[in-house]
Amino acid sequence: MKLCYDRDTDMLHISFGEHLEVEGFDLCDGVVVHLDGAENVAAIEIENASKRVDLDGLRTVANQQESEASSRLKDRLLASEGRSESLSRPRS
Repeated sequence: MKLCYDRDTDMLHISFGEHLEVEGFDLCDGVVVHLDGAENVAAIEIENASKRVDLDGLRTVANQQESEASSRLKDRLLASEGRSESLSRPRS
């Protein structure tokens, strides 16, 4: 998940994966859902986001997910090198 917030337009764009957005529809006033070619949700766009979304809470969750994803990637890289060390768990 990738979050992009534009302060100038107060627009929040949440994309899911690397799907190409091919069409969109209004879910409700100020919320647009974008679909990919297979009609899966590729992104959501929210107007007046600062009034509709807890941006600080969302930022915290996004940062936690990014940190966890980074730890999992490091673990996979270490495993592929044949090392048993884990960077996401403290050593005993």
